[in-house]
Amino acid sequence: MQRISDSWVNKGGVSKDAAGWDARADTFNGPIASMNEPFVSLIYDVANPNKDSTEILDIGSGTGRFSLAFVNDAKRILGYDLSPVMVGMANERPEVKDNPNVEFRAADWDVLDVSDIGRFNLTIANMTPAICSKSTFEKMLSLSDGWCFLSGHISRGEGLWGELNRLVGKELPVESNKLLFVMDMLWEKGLDPVIRYTTGKHKRTMPVDYAEKSFLEAASKMPDNTPEKEQRIKDIIASLTENGNLVMDSSPTSAMLYWHM
Repeated sequence: MQRISDSWVNKGGVSKDAAGWDARADTFNGPIASMNEPFVSLIYDVANPNKDSTEILDIGSGTGRFSLAFVNDAKRILGYDLSPVMVGMANERPEVKDNPNVEFRAADWDVLDVSDIGRFNLTIANMTPAICSKSTFEKMLSLSDGWCFLSGHISRGEGLWGELNRLVGKELPVESNKLLFVMDMLWEKGLDPVIRYTTGKHKRTMPVDYAEKSFLEAASKMPDNTPEKEQRIKDIIASLTENGNLVMDSSPTSAMLYWHM
Protein backbone atom coordinates (compact mmCIF):
# COMPACT_ATOMS: atom_id res chain seq x y z
CA MET A 1 0.00 0.00 0.00
CA GLN A 2 1.33 3.45 -0.91
CA ARG A 3 2.23 5.63 2.04
CA ILE A 4 0.51 9.00 2.37
CA SER A 5 3.90 10.70 2.39
CA ASP A 6 4.80 9.32 -1.05
CA SER A 7 2.65 12.09 -2.55
CA TRP A 8 4.58 14.82 -0.70
CA VAL A 9 6.57 16.66 -3.36
CA ASN A 10 8.02 20.14 -3.62
CA LYS A 11 5.76 22.37 -5.71
CA GLY A 12 8.19 25.29 -5.67
CA GLY A 13 6.60 28.73 -5.38
CA VAL A 14 7.26 30.98 -2.42
CA SER A 15 9.76 28.59 -0.84
CA LYS A 16 12.15 29.20 -3.77
CA ASP A 17 11.66 32.96 -4.01
CA ALA A 18 14.91 34.17 -2.44
CA ALA A 19 14.51 37.69 -3.84
CA GLY A 20 11.04 37.93 -2.34
CA TRP A 21 12.30 36.85 1.08
CA ASP A 22 15.22 39.32 0.78
CA ALA A 23 12.82 42.18 0.05
CA ARG A 24 10.82 41.38 3.20
CA ALA A 25 13.79 40.59 5.44
CA ASP A 26 13.24 43.61 7.69
CA THR A 27 9.78 42.32 8.59
CA PHE A 28 11.34 39.17 10.06
CA ASN A 29 14.19 40.91 11.89
CA GLY A 30 12.61 41.24 15.30
CA PRO A 31 14.21 40.70 18.70
CA ILE A 32 15.41 37.27 19.73
CA ALA A 33 12.50 35.13 20.85
CA SER A 34 11.85 34.85 24.57
CA MET A 35 10.36 32.19 26.82
CA ASN A 36 6.99 33.81 26.13
CA GLU A 37 7.12 32.26 22.66
CA PRO A 38 5.40 28.84 22.83
CA PHE A 39 7.96 27.26 20.50
CA VAL A 40 10.86 28.34 22.72
CA SER A 41 9.24 27.31 26.00
CA LEU A 42 8.29 23.92 24.54
CA ILE A 43 11.89 23.23 23.53
CA TYR A 44 13.17 24.16 26.98
CA ASP A 45 10.54 21.99 28.66
CA VAL A 46 11.13 18.94 26.46
CA ALA A 47 14.76 19.04 25.33
CA ASN A 48 16.37 20.89 28.26
CA PRO A 49 19.26 22.30 26.17
CA ASN A 50 22.61 22.85 27.89
CA LYS A 51 25.88 24.49 26.92
CA ASP A 52 27.97 21.36 27.43
CA SER A 53 26.33 19.12 24.85
CA THR A 54 23.48 20.69 22.86
CA GLU A 55 24.22 21.19 19.16
CA ILE A 56 21.41 22.95 17.29
CA LEU A 57 20.53 22.82 13.60
CA ASP A 58 18.04 25.53 12.58
CA ILE A 59 16.43 24.85 9.19
CA GLY A 60 14.86 27.95 7.67
CA SER A 61 16.52 30.08 10.32
CA GLY A 62 15.52 33.48 8.96
CA THR A 63 17.25 36.18 11.00
CA GLY A 64 18.09 33.76 13.80
CA ARG A 65 15.32 34.84 16.16
CA PHE A 66 14.48 31.37 17.42
CA SER A 67 17.73 29.40 17.54
CA LEU A 68 19.50 32.33 19.19
CA ALA A 69 17.01 32.07 22.04
CA PHE A 70 19.22 29.15 23.13
CA VAL A 71 22.60 30.79 22.52
CA ASN A 72 23.52 30.63 26.22
CA ASP A 73 22.45 27.00 26.46
CA ALA A 74 24.04 25.51 23.36
CA LYS A 75 27.47 24.19 22.46
CA ARG A 76 26.94 24.93 18.76
CA ILE A 77 24.30 26.57 16.54
CA LEU A 78 24.19 26.25 12.75
CA GLY A 79 21.37 27.84 10.77
CA TYR A 80 20.42 27.73 7.10
CA ASP A 81 18.08 30.03 5.20
CA LEU A 82 17.33 30.71 1.55
CA SER A 83 17.57 34.49 2.00
CA PRO A 84 21.12 35.93 1.97
CA VAL A 85 19.80 39.17 3.45
CA MET A 86 18.20 37.44 6.42
CA VAL A 87 21.33 35.37 6.97
CA GLY A 88 23.39 38.56 6.94
CA MET A 89 21.09 40.05 9.57
CA ALA A 90 21.47 36.94 11.72
CA ASN A 91 25.27 37.02 11.50
CA GLU A 92 25.31 40.72 12.43
CA ARG A 93 23.56 40.14 15.75
CA PRO A 94 25.81 40.74 18.78
CA GLU A 95 25.17 37.18 19.96
CA VAL A 96 26.75 35.86 16.75
CA LYS A 97 29.63 38.23 16.07
CA ASP A 98 32.95 36.88 17.36
CA ASN A 99 31.19 33.71 18.53
CA PRO A 100 32.88 30.76 16.79
CA ASN A 101 30.15 28.39 17.92
CA VAL A 102 27.32 30.12 16.04
CA GLU A 103 26.96 30.50 12.28
CA PHE A 104 24.21 31.17 9.76
CA ARG A 105 24.59 30.24 6.09
CA ALA A 106 22.60 31.11 2.97
CA ALA A 107 21.52 27.98 1.10
CA ASP A 108 18.55 26.25 -0.50
CA TRP A 109 17.84 23.34 1.85
CA ASP A 110 16.20 21.41 -0.97
CA VAL A 111 19.49 20.99 -2.86
CA LEU A 112 22.04 21.59 -0.10
CA ASP A 113 24.83 19.01 0.28
CA VAL A 114 24.87 18.22 4.01
CA SER A 115 27.43 15.43 3.94
CA ASP A 116 30.04 17.38 5.90
CA ILE A 117 28.11 19.38 8.51
CA GLY A 118 27.86 16.69 11.18
CA ARG A 119 24.90 15.64 13.29
CA PHE A 120 22.80 17.51 15.80
CA ASN A 121 20.94 16.55 18.95
CA LEU A 122 18.46 19.44 18.68
CA THR A 123 17.00 20.14 15.24
CA ILE A 124 14.36 22.79 14.65
CA ALA A 125 12.25 23.79 11.64
CA ASN A 126 9.95 26.56 12.81
CA MET A 127 7.30 27.86 10.40
CA THR A 128 9.56 27.33 7.41
CA PRO A 129 8.82 26.40 3.79
CA ALA A 130 12.29 24.83 3.66
CA ILE A 131 10.70 21.53 4.71
CA CYS A 132 8.55 21.19 1.62
CA SER A 133 8.79 17.57 0.47
CA LYS A 134 9.55 14.04 1.54
CA SER A 135 13.21 14.47 0.53
CA THR A 136 13.70 17.73 2.47
CA PHE A 137 12.23 16.12 5.58
CA GLU A 138 14.37 13.01 5.14
CA LYS A 139 17.41 15.29 4.97
CA MET A 140 16.38 16.82 8.31
CA LEU A 141 16.07 13.36 9.85
CA SER A 142 19.43 12.24 8.46
CA LEU A 143 21.23 14.90 10.51
CA SER A 144 19.29 14.38 13.73
CA ASP A 145 20.23 12.12 16.62
CA GLY A 146 18.21 13.72 19.40
CA TRP A 147 15.17 15.97 19.74
CA CYS A 148 13.44 17.42 16.68
CA PHE A 149 10.84 20.20 16.59
CA LEU A 150 8.75 21.29 13.60
CA SER A 151 5.88 23.75 13.46
CA GLY A 152 3.36 25.05 10.94
CA HIS A 153 0.08 26.91 10.58
CA ILE A 154 -3.09 24.86 10.44
CA SER A 155 -5.34 27.92 10.05
CA ARG A 156 -4.50 31.52 9.20
CA GLY A 157 -7.35 33.83 10.28
CA GLU A 158 -6.11 36.65 8.06
CA GLY A 159 -9.16 38.66 6.94
CA LEU A 160 -8.30 41.31 4.34
CA TRP A 161 -4.71 40.10 4.09
CA GLY A 162 -6.00 36.70 3.04
CA GLU A 163 -8.36 38.29 0.51
CA LEU A 164 -5.47 40.29 -0.94
CA ASN A 165 -3.48 37.14 -1.58
CA ARG A 166 -6.47 35.30 -3.05
CA LEU A 167 -7.01 38.14 -5.54
CA VAL A 168 -3.62 37.35 -7.10
CA GLY A 169 -3.92 33.59 -6.86
CA LYS A 170 -1.63 33.33 -3.85
CA GLU A 171 -3.68 31.43 -1.32
CA LEU A 172 -1.55 31.58 1.82
CA PRO A 173 -0.64 28.03 2.72
CA VAL A 174 -1.75 26.15 5.75
CA GLU A 175 0.36 23.16 6.59
CA SER A 176 -2.10 20.55 7.76
CA ASN A 177 -1.06 18.24 4.93
CA LYS A 178 2.62 18.76 5.68
CA LEU A 179 2.08 17.78 9.29
CA LEU A 180 0.19 14.67 8.19
CA PHE A 181 3.04 13.74 5.86
CA VAL A 182 5.57 14.24 8.66
CA MET A 183 3.63 12.11 11.12
CA ASP A 184 3.13 9.39 8.51
CA MET A 185 6.89 9.21 7.89
CA LEU A 186 7.69 9.19 11.60
CA TRP A 187 5.19 6.44 12.36
CA GLU A 188 6.67 4.40 9.51
CA LYS A 189 10.06 4.70 11.23
CA GLY A 190 8.61 3.53 14.54
CA LEU A 191 8.83 6.98 16.14
CA ASP A 192 6.15 8.59 18.32
CA PRO A 193 5.58 12.26 17.46
CA VAL A 194 3.74 14.47 19.93
CA ILE A 195 1.68 17.45 18.79
CA ARG A 196 0.81 20.65 20.64
CA TYR A 197 -1.47 23.45 19.46
CA THR A 198 -1.19 27.17 20.01
CA THR A 199 -3.22 30.22 19.01
CA GLY A 200 -2.35 33.87 19.21
CA LYS A 201 -2.12 37.27 17.56
CA HIS A 202 0.48 37.91 14.90
CA LYS A 203 1.58 41.11 13.15
CA ARG A 204 3.97 41.53 10.23
CA THR A 205 4.81 44.54 8.07
CA MET A 206 5.93 45.07 4.47
CA PRO A 207 7.00 48.32 2.73
CA VAL A 208 3.86 49.57 0.99
CA ASP A 209 5.63 50.44 -2.28
CA TYR A 210 7.02 46.91 -2.54
CA ALA A 211 3.64 45.44 -1.61
CA GLU A 212 1.66 47.38 -4.22
CA LYS A 213 4.19 46.68 -6.97
CA SER A 214 4.33 42.96 -6.14
CA PHE A 215 0.57 42.44 -5.93
CA LEU A 216 -0.24 44.45 -9.05
CA GLU A 217 2.44 42.61 -11.04
CA ALA A 218 1.03 39.30 -9.87
CA ALA A 219 -2.49 40.39 -10.81
CA SER A 220 -1.39 41.47 -14.29
CA LYS A 221 -0.25 37.91 -15.02
CA MET A 222 -3.63 36.38 -14.20
CA PRO A 223 -5.99 35.57 -17.09
CA ASP A 224 -8.99 36.96 -15.22
CA ASN A 225 -7.36 40.27 -14.28
CA THR A 226 -9.56 43.37 -14.55
CA PRO A 227 -9.24 47.06 -13.67
CA GLU A 228 -11.79 46.44 -10.92
CA LYS A 229 -9.59 43.74 -9.39
CA GLU A 230 -6.55 46.01 -9.50
CA GLN A 231 -8.54 48.78 -7.81
CA ARG A 232 -9.67 46.36 -5.10
CA ILE A 233 -6.02 45.44 -4.50
CA LYS A 234 -5.10 49.12 -4.15
CA ASP A 235 -8.05 49.72 -1.80
CA ILE A 236 -7.10 46.81 0.47
CA ILE A 237 -3.46 47.89 0.60
CA ALA A 238 -4.51 51.45 1.45
CA SER A 239 -6.77 50.21 4.25
CA LEU A 240 -3.95 48.13 5.75
CA THR A 241 -1.23 50.79 5.48
CA GLU A 242 0.29 52.45 8.54
CA ASN A 243 3.28 54.81 8.39
CA GLY A 244 4.35 53.64 4.96
CA ASN A 245 4.03 49.94 5.70
CA LEU A 246 1.43 47.34 4.85
CA VAL A 247 0.48 45.89 8.24
CA MET A 248 -0.72 42.31 8.27
CA ASP A 249 -2.64 41.15 11.34
CA SER A 250 -3.66 37.54 11.80
CA SER A 251 -4.90 35.15 14.46
CA PRO A 252 -3.37 31.85 13.38
CA THR A 253 -3.67 28.44 14.94
CA SER A 254 -0.39 26.57 14.78
CA ALA A 255 0.77 23.06 15.50
CA MET A 256 4.11 22.22 17.09
CA LEU A 257 5.33 18.68 16.50
CA TYR A 258 8.22 17.06 18.36
CA TRP A 259 9.84 13.64 18.58
CA HIS A 260 13.08 11.96 19.62
CA MET A 261 15.25 10.04 17.19
